[in-house]
Amino acid sequence: MEKETLLKLKEQLEKEKEHRKILELMPKDTIYSYLVKCNSDHLEDIAINYLGNQISFEKLFDKIDLCASSLINAGVKPGDYVCLSPLTTPEGIISFYAINKIGAIAHFINPSMSKGEITKHIKETNSKVFITMDLFYSEEMKKAFDEGGIRLSIITSLIDSLPFGLNSDSVKYNLITAYKLHKSAVKNSKNAINWKTFMESGVLLYENYTHPFVPNSPAAVAYTSGSTGESKGVVATNEAFNAIPVLMGLSEGSIQRQDGIFNSLPLWIYYSLGNNTHEPLCLGVTLELDPLLDVKRLDKRFKMYKFNHWNTVPHYVDLAFKGDRIKKVDFSRVKTITTGGDFLLEEVKRRADEIIKMGNGTVRVGEGYGTSEVIGCFSFQSNKSYVEGSCGKPLVGNQMMILNPENLEKVNSGESGELYIWSPTMMSGYLNNEEKNNEVFYQDASGQTWLKTGDLAHENEYGELVPDGRIRRIVMTLDENGFPTKIIPEKLKLVVSNHEYVEKVEAITVEDPEVITKAVLFVKLNPGVNESEEVLESIRIYCEENLPSYMVPSPIIVVDEIPLKPSLKPDFDELEKIYHEYKTKSLSRVRSILKSKKM
Repeated sequence: MEKETLLKLKEQLEKEKEHRKILELMPKDTIYSYLVKCNSDHLEDIAINYLGNQISFEKLFDKIDLCASSLINAGVKPGDYVCLSPLTTPEGIISFYAINKIGAIAHFINPSMSKGEITKHIKETNSKVFITMDLFYSEEMKKAFDEGGIRLSIITSLIDSLPFGLNSDSVKYNLITAYKLHKSAVKNSKNAINWKTFMESGVLLYENYTHPFVPNSPAAVAYTSGSTGESKGVVATNEAFNAIPVLMGLSEGSIQRQDGIFNSLPLWIYYSLGNNTHEPLCLGVTLELDPLLDVKRLDKRFKMYKFNHWNTVPHYVDLAFKGDRIKKVDFSRVKTITTGGDFLLEEVKRRADEIIKMGNGTVRVGEGYGTSEVIGCFSFQSNKSYVEGSCGKPLVGNQMMILNPENLEKVNSGESGELYIWSPTMMSGYLNNEEKNNEVFYQDASGQTWLKTGDLAHENEYGELVPDGRIRRIVMTLDENGFPTKIIPEKLKLVVSNHEYVEKVEAITVEDPEVITKAVLFVKLNPGVNESEEVLESIRIYCEENLPSYMVPSPIIVVDEIPLKPSLKPDFDELEKIYHEYKTKSLSRVRSILKSKKM
């Protein structure tokens, strides 16, 4: 879009409150067609840089066309679901756009799901084609494919798009592939072909077909991480995906064509697919990829790619900004570093900011708020307005309201309540799950539909979103006088994270016969701090001094690491298992302080 058109659109979106009219201003194209439209005058620009293999937009479009033809030759029709489990590789990106080009639906599956889950998801969409990676194609996955009814498995590899020539990356990725390749599964499968053979079928029987845009039709399905319950299939339309680059282009003024954005998050996460792939490509930004990032050696990627933007998760920021190597990086080119998916501890943020400043950088690590249900980012903290604890203002065109959970009335500015959001990027619903759709969608008195997030938040004096916790993780308990009150695990977590001995912390709640529910704390101690009765006593006293008595945890359990889900969010199921092992005394390495009044 021309500058004048963009300014006019921004002005319209900032004034408009009616959801229907905002949607009318968004692009009416398929995901594939909008990508081509945005870059048709810049075909020589670099779309993807995969460890030194630079792919122009022209070459990318050729590969997408060929892959689309190969899918047609494989029998894929408009409206079919095509399953795929790609890491951040060119083949995954090419497959996504090719599926959309022919009017099929990209059905993203996390390969770490159980065999039963994978089989279930294949069956409920009647998928017949599955694009996966040789690293994942094990005997168990093959069984899931066979039981689900997959008749063609297309096997991609980390090394399919590696540049020619020997370097440390090509040696590393070839060794990893050779070591982790499930050769027996591939050899014993009659229905599996490799990527090269698949693409050659498109050359032999080339058919260049682009499916027309159909309003409100499903384009992709990806699954929530399930951190608060069962994972759900989030259905996204073409319109939702194409609104992402529009809103971000209007909201983030530092993005320029042929900037570089670094992405190492798997494509089955909407944050990666929407904000780290489709958004930058439509804005002409180069995707700089590393599907198997060694976060502790991020300095290597900074030097290799010299990227300008990094959308990531707090866990990666924490690991990246440790050690001495990162202190030698030149950060002068970096314009944005934004995290989402979990709280970013202030101590981690301060450490990163100091190192960036040492490296001639002016950027500060910011937090964003988003959900799979809005295909990624809803708001983010920009360098222009940096307020501690805030997740920034909603993107231009996005809206939020905060309601009292008890009476559903709007709260005053600064007061905490349940967060409801709306965005043109919002999902059309959960796949085959009307019960959950009825729970999550809320219609206000004017007839406008909102997404009920289940998060507590408030709006600060600058109109920014400030998260206060997760409603679905807030539970009832009894205070010391026997009166009902609530435990807020996020508050406990944030308080304990400031203790001098604590590096990482997480909290869960468990049933207790005396007070209904109690908090259990898991801590990873700072390097050099050894577990002892004195250390645990210090943490307990700190909790007593900084928290209400009913929120003081018991027990306090020391762990080597906080377990994470593949989405890099805390794995609360695993923490519960650790707690139950502790209770049965089978976890002999952990100790606790059992000196609360109750115990």
